[in-house]
Amino acid sequence: MAAAYEEFTAGEDSYSNRIEWPCIQKMLPALQGKDIIDLGCGSGRFTFLLEKEKPHTITGIDISPAMLKIAEKHKDALDSQAQFFQGDICHMATDHQYDLVFSSTVFHYIQELAPLFARIAALLKPHGQCIISQLHPVYTAQYPIAREGHFPDDEEWNVRYLDKNLRGYIQP
Repeated sequence: MAAAYEEFTAGEDSYSNRIEWPCIQKMLPALQGKDIIDLGCGSGRFTFLLEKEKPHTITGIDISPAMLKIAEKHKDALDSQAQFFQGDICHMATDHQYDLVFSSTVFHYIQELAPLFARIAALLKPHGQCIISQLHPVYTAQYPIAREGHFPDDEEWNVRYLDKNLRGYIQP
């Protein structure tokens, strides 16, 4: 899934680049010298874009080792100072607080949002800000992506968001 996601979001005409990032940029506070955390950072796409704003620190956390492997590869190529950690954003253990808590297209994987929002509130410095970007379910209903003319079986696309017991979805 990590490689497919990276391919899907990396293109110039991707949702991430054409729609999401321009909207996020309009909401961003001044980030120079600030501490930022990217929850569910995946391959680091937005971590690296946020780093261009010259924060003091930028940290990415993701549950997927495969996504973090891609992020580390990009980090080396970009000579980035971002720090990446593997972990579940619902149970992250840190006493550090941040000026900006950011998350892109992650919360649809979270079964219980209230504890996560409480954790985010604890992560924020006084007057800190949080930006959460989320896809509409109609958009995500078109996953998974075909590979060589074959769509993966449901069992191969194992994410909670697409669990038929919890949520209905359209299989292309």
